Amino acid sequence: MYEQKIKAALDAADAVRSEDAKPLRILLVDADARFRESLASKLRDKGHSVTCFTNCYDAWTRARSAIFDLTLIDIELPAMTGLELARRIKNRQKQAMIVATSPNATSKSVLANSLCQANGIAHLLGKSEGPLNVFSNLCEIISPPSAVTGPDVPAVTEAMAATSPN
Repeated sequence: MYEQKIKAALDAADAVRSEDAKPLRILLVDADARFRESLASKLRDKGHSVTCFTNCYDAWTRARSAIFDLTLIDIELPAMTGLELARRIKNRQKQAMIVATSPNATSKSVLANSLCQANGIAHLLGKSEGPLNVFSNLCEIISPPSAVTGPDVPAVTEAMAATSPN
């Protein structure tokens, strides 16, 4: 069921993805193996190159020797936090696009969003909002602006809602 929701959200997001959009190099850092591997698999299915880590120390070691188009980090990882990793990446690569996930904060959390912005994170996606919302929001973020037009966004939202079990 979890895999089906992810696939449905990513398939629906194809409606807003440009045909000529280039594949992204994505750094994915999350300790939740199920979440991390499901997302990585679906992103790879869409042609993206995904490098995964379970902790920020190993991710930082890799990020020092590579450039990623998008970094997706769980900000609540132990030891080096996602906030610290984001700050380090932003100091190294000013134009880095960083998206945070959190099991305890939502995109509407004022304090969490302030902390994210202060550390160079462009977007916060709450895991508690459900996998369908996390993945569909991520797809909207990585879609080129030229691919998103007025009528398509509601169509994608309707398509995602149709995949919801409720």
